[in-house]
Amino acid sequence: MDSEEEFDKPQFKQKQVKFEIRKEQLLPTQPNFLSAPRPLSASSFFNLEKKDAFPVKLPKRSKSQMILTIDLPELPKNTKTQEEITNEVIEKMYQLRADTPPYIETVTKTLLQNRSVILNDELDKHIFVALSSILQVNKEKRALFIVPSSNILTWIRSFLPETSAKWPEGRVEQQNALSKLRSGSTQVLLCINTNTNNLILDHIDYIFVVKAELSTRCFPHIQGFKGPILFHQTPGYNTDFPFSCEKISGNFEFQTVPNIVKVADYVGAIPKLLQTLKGLKTIIICPTKKICGEVIARAGSSVSHFTNQEPSEGSTYVSTTAFLFTTAKFDSYIFAGFPPSLDLLMSSCLIGKQVSILLNIPTAQQMQRYSHDSAVDRTVVFEVVKKVVWGGSCYRKTGEIVTFNNQEIDATPEGLSVLYTSMAKHGICDYIPFDAESVTIKVKTMIEEMNSPLFKIITQSKSDRRGLYTFKMSQLAHDANLSPMKIANDFKRIESLGAIDVTYSGKVTMLSLHQHFGDKSYQEILNTVTNEMQKHEDDFHDSFNIIYTITQLPDIARKYYESEYKKESLGEIMEIPYDRVDEDKIKKLVKSRSIQWTPRVAARILQGISSPLYPFDMWKSSGHWSALQNCKFSDIMKATQDLLTRQITRPDEEKNSKKK
Repeated sequence: MDSEEEFDKPQFKQKQVKFEIRKEQLLPTQPNFLSAPRPLSASSFFNLEKKDAFPVKLPKRSKSQMILTIDLPELPKNTKTQEEITNEVIEKMYQLRADTPPYIETVTKTLLQNRSVILNDELDKHIFVALSSILQVNKEKRALFIVPSSNILTWIRSFLPETSAKWPEGRVEQQNALSKLRSGSTQVLLCINTNTNNLILDHIDYIFVVKAELSTRCFPHIQGFKGPILFHQTPGYNTDFPFSCEKISGNFEFQTVPNIVKVADYVGAIPKLLQTLKGLKTIIICPTKKICGEVIARAGSSVSHFTNQEPSEGSTYVSTTAFLFTTAKFDSYIFAGFPPSLDLLMSSCLIGKQVSILLNIPTAQQMQRYSHDSAVDRTVVFEVVKKVVWGGSCYRKTGEIVTFNNQEIDATPEGLSVLYTSMAKHGICDYIPFDAESVTIKVKTMIEEMNSPLFKIITQSKSDRRGLYTFKMSQLAHDANLSPMKIANDFKRIESLGAIDVTYSGKVTMLSLHQHFGDKSYQEILNTVTNEMQKHEDDFHDSFNIIYTITQLPDIARKYYESEYKKESLGEIMEIPYDRVDEDKIKKLVKSRSIQWTPRVAARILQGISSPLYPFDMWKSSGHWSALQNCKFSDIMKATQDLLTRQITRPDEEKNSKKK
């Protein structure tokens, strides 16, 4: 698909994010108006029976309404972080906690027992009650919130403590933010999931991943975190988490089965459908920005682009899946052409009052093609695992650092995150939160603080004509027997004293070998990771066949949810229909350029799926791009494999015949 037809991906620009002034404080510490200071505990924090602590006019709450009853270790009050409590704040606290679901108590207790949780619930303020209450009582605890977009970050920041801060982008600003976290002046860090590369988790006690189904790219980074992680997941989603977690869900029931409209001109059918949905907050979900424009042109002024605003009653908006990266919820969901994911379809059936699918087979094929975008070729898996485990002449030693330039690997960032997560899950390697490939140091003056093994390595090395010392960070970490993060902290400290200038360059992914491998164990782990990556691709591909089956038999959508997302419960799965593969087009592609062809590379180009090494700009005018977009991806791969096999075997047969 060309650049205009690519699925819209939300922008993660953070430079102009403006935090709102806090409108309400989430769960403030309990005031003591008439009693002497005493140690705080969770039970005292949630004790609402003391009449002198609250205004008389406020209603008394029963024990069944209390959120937390577990005692935490008693801690002295921190006068620096203690916030002023007013009657207005207490009223807002009551309003915030009045409708808190009872399962939030279970979440809180689980986190206090140092166990991770997957909380399947709507994105609402009450999901922050558990972790916020722990942080309010334990002022020395530190938490990291990982969010999918700046829009959600701003919303969360508006009701977190004043001691919260946004994780910046610049390396110097990031080191300053970590210093504030270590010193205690920052208690909560908020970070967008695409900006976790240099985030060190050593001083973090809790992690909260908001809308985790949109944050899988950060999973390799938090894979080795030792503390409890709270994953929030939108109802209807069934993400495969590579973590040991306890699942807790809200009380959700299936609201409606999808209404299927089979029509060739699905854009033209939208105005008529909207007439039946008057008074409902409606979102029309389109496959591309181009289709969004066509919908507005057909529907007129009654439909507008969704631009992260709070949806108003009776309004209708059009968007790609970018609307997921906001806090918006709707009464009615219309999928123009075909749903972009099975999870989103199930979520809309749980949350919305009405769900409609305007079925279009070419759009269904386009969506299923996209399931291969995050897949990783078997040859790429071999290369990555081999580089981590094998050092060229022998197996690497435990703790040895390996770097990857992701731009040189023919896989998308989403695909690489799945691969790195799988490798970490199986104990192959650990992710290192540092992404600079090289460092250049200019020594301005020698001071006493530079009398360390690290700076001896630097000064004993050879500099260039300008007196600059340049090192690969992985090699410098190996020679100094220090982590890249520790080296960066030492450089920052010496640089602040005016003794050196430091410049970082290049961007890589750093992995540290977790264990030593031999021939047998290497082959076993290679097969395990390869099979897991193949299963991930197959499951994603099959999910679109399940959607197609639902469009033919809408009632099985409820059955699929109630069986806990088991496709075996649906019986025979119908497959999206495709055209037959034209092998002549594959032959023309393979003969057109002398590159090292693999079945996946050929299938990507012929289907119009861009990749880092074979991008759209390189192939858009070749005549091969999207030449077989209405054919099945696996069929193209199989036909290409057969063609390449014949090309290899025929020259050998000719040589043998000549010898005879």
